[in-house]
Amino acid sequence: MKSITDGRSTRWQEHRDLRRHELLRAVRHVVDEHGDDLSMGQISEYSGTTKAVLYRYFTDRAGLQAAMGEWAMGVIAKSLDDAGAASTNAASDPSTASARTASARTASARTASARTSPASTSPATTGGNQGTDSGTLSPEEALTAMIRAFVTLAAGSPSVYRFCDTAVNRFAPAETGGFFNSIAELLAERLGLQGPEGTLWAAGAIGFVRAATENWLADPGPPEDFAATISHWLWASLQLSTDPNTKTGA
Repeated sequence: MKSITDGRSTRWQEHRDLRRHELLRAVRHVVDEHGDDLSMGQISEYSGTTKAVLYRYFTDRAGLQAAMGEWAMGVIAKSLDDAGAASTNAASDPSTASARTASARTASARTASARTSPASTSPATTGGNQGTDSGTLSPEEALTAMIRAFVTLAAGSPSVYRFCDTAVNRFAPAETGGFFNSIAELLAERLGLQGPEGTLWAAGAIGFVRAATENWLADPGPPEDFAATISHWLWASLQLSTDPNTKTGA
């Protein structure tokens, strides 16, 4: 009897998960078409879904925004993973090896003047292109890939991006979540940033990217150029922050 009950519960949960996924996809299309300042009633009307169903699955508008933020986080994380997989494949392809080596040398030349401390709070940034030979993303490549994914999301649908951005607790403490808080945590993880200073830098970096993206969206140019510029500035900032010669009292 227990196995039958468990099987029914599993199927019901799978049904709820599928339905929730379908609702989120419908909401994304509605927000993309009609804007990010819609009420739950308007979202219900444009999506052809009753408000009762939306409230059942998401509790309220803030819950719906949080769910959209989780979806956006998944998109960004997948972009990073895809970039890492592409890096691995490129490293195993002899035809791209020389190009990657030249790219690594160019990047190293840009940051040659920045030296990191052995006791740095961000050990993964030591040697700006660590990981290139193994095919995994170096810290600089991870930073660039993440910003590119973030900018691509914003450029692809500014309204959906802003709907996630305006979530009530976007920079809430870790225990309560928050869209940008989650992005900052992911950035710190992928760059190997450790300790309070590493967390602080990641949060500040995401705040900078958010403000710059809002400004860029007012008159957007090529997303790739914008992402590359922002990445270069932030990487230089990180190198300076871990240079012992710039520390107070050094």
